[in-house]
Amino acid sequence: MQRIAGKQACSLFARYVLPSAFTESSPRHSCQAISKALSCRSILWLAYLSRRIAERTEATAALEEPPAVVPDDGIDQFSRAYKLSENETRVLRLTVRGRTRQRIAETLYVSAGTVNTYLHRIYQKAGVHSRQELLDKIEEFPGMGTEER
Repeated sequence: MQRIAGKQACSLFARYVLPSAFTESSPRHSCQAISKALSCRSILWLAYLSRRIAERTEATAALEEPPAVVPDDGIDQFSRAYKLSENETRVLRLTVRGRTRQRIAETLYVSAGTVNTYLHRIYQKAGVHSRQELLDKIEEFPGMGTEER
């Protein structure tokens, strides 16, 4: 079964369903056709909403995953120490978990350019020039709870 996008579904709805409502000869048939058309539209809308809710739930679950290296309270301490904004902190959490810039963008519903901007600001505030330097600085930050190996 082919997946139909929102604009495509609206186009099909307008092209095939609505005209039939106005070509029927009797008013009763027109009312039934309009009723069916509105039902179809409602179903499409509910399908769209359920897909969006599922995407949001997945994004929220990704933010709630346990961190790979650093506990969330450690990230919060680091963020406060370097005066990171709330959005920069979200990007930092996902960066520490090893997410790519594209994956971070998809998770937070922002563009990849926005993620690049946030990472650039984080690097500036932390005084680093790369992701690896940032991760090293976070591991060395006091109170991170990382143990010697």
